[in-house]
Amino acid sequence: MIEYIDLELIKALFMFSLVLVVITGASFSTPKRKKSKQLQSSKKSTAKYYWFAYVLFIATVIFLQADSSMMQAKENIKNFRGAKVLCCTTQNGRDSSSKYRVSIKDGWEVDERYFIKDSLMIRADKCEEM
Repeated sequence: MIEYIDLELIKALFMFSLVLVVITGASFSTPKRKKSKQLQSSKKSTAKYYWFAYVLFIATVIFLQADSSMMQAKENIKNFRGAKVLCCTTQNGRDSSSKYRVSIKDGWEVDERYFIKDSLMIRADKCEEM
């Protein structure tokens, strides 16, 4: 399932986390008036629970995205074997992409989670039915 994790999603979540750290770190480190040590310690322990919940939420989002991609790949492979035509997209760099028509009739084959023709390999989760 690790191969289905979207690195762009992880980058976005990491950037969001950095912003969140800056915001929450600033709010916890600059008290406006003197507070008792007990109140400050309870605020810090509450922050730990929030961070734990946040990390758990991030892990869940990443897992659900990977699971969704894996299910999409299985569905596409099933459709491919059922002699349906798929439209697959590959990334050729940062801003460009190419689309390919994938079907058994066009000479494509399946190898685990990839569609293969000659030297071209396309991940099965990057396709949709035409």
